[in-house]
Amino acid sequence: IHNGDRVISVGVIELFGDVASGFKVGEQKEWLINPEGRKSHPAAQKVHGMSDEYLAAQKPFSAYQQEIKDFIGASTILHHCWRYDANFGDVDFGDHALDSSVDEYALNREFERVSAPIIPHEQWLNMKPWAGELASGKYKKQVTEIAEKIGKRPDSLDTMLEYYDIAHHESEEVRQAFAERKKNHGALGDALITAALYQRMAPEFLPE
Repeated sequence: IHNGDRVISVGVIELFGDVASGFKVGEQKEWLINPEGRKSHPAAQKVHGMSDEYLAAQKPFSAYQQEIKDFIGASTILHHCWRYDANFGDVDFGDHALDSSVDEYALNREFERVSAPIIPHEQWLNMKPWAGELASGKYKKQVTEIAEKIGKRPDSLDTMLEYYDIAHHESEEVRQAFAERKKNHGALGDALITAALYQRMAPEFLPE
């Protein structure tokens, strides 16, 4: 997410409840965004499956920024993403630069482009460090075997999805999103499977 890369889709879902009472999925929203002249890298296009012409027909981020901000509100943003590298760009995270994620950087960079307030670091909860704990702790053997089998990093989202068997989640919607991830997939599908993964991981990492 550097050298002028832009966000082309934002997918978010509401997740209600807690470890003790259980979780339920609420409203779902996805916005497709015109990158305003930025062409998709072939590797990225292979993932999202949207042509430059299709994206050019969408509205720019400025048309959706308030709607996105209103939907998120003061809620915690659950995500699973690489750590942000301070050399990537120009968003000033201050004291949080070393523990912010690429997702946090990418979305907040778009807010800064339209002179809107960024989403505070305190609202972001990155699950990737949890995956790192599993991959280096008492479950190292099982996680490493899965990672080697699918050709991914031990702390990757794909490895965690396999480790927690999200393919056999009780929700048909989540199972479909998992299947689509192996082909073209978008932000909303990834949000669904990340929410499903959180429900499996939370009892261990946030027992309270």
